[in-house]
Amino acid sequence: MLYPNENSDLKTNTFVIGAEVISLLIRKKKFSIIEDVMKQFLKIDKRYSPDMFLEALTLLYALGYIEVEDYTIKLVKNGNPQTTLFD
Repeated sequence: MLYPNENSDLKTNTFVIGAEVISLLIRKKKFSIIEDVMKQFLKIDKRYSPDMFLEALTLLYALGYIEVEDYTIKLVKNGNPQTTLFD
């Protein structure tokens, strides 16, 4: 769910989870194996699940904030974020 409503827990919102993933990647400062980042992510809050992590990765990739190569992810710092859906 991307849009929160009055009954939802904001901590489990995809945008908030994406911010958590970005903060984990900032600490790594280079390519990170997806599984290692997911293990760290799941330790943050017991309500988090692997599905939430993958949804956040999909959002970050679609927005152009991460790059995926083989089994690693990297935060794009000086790149051009994707501005259109069909870029």
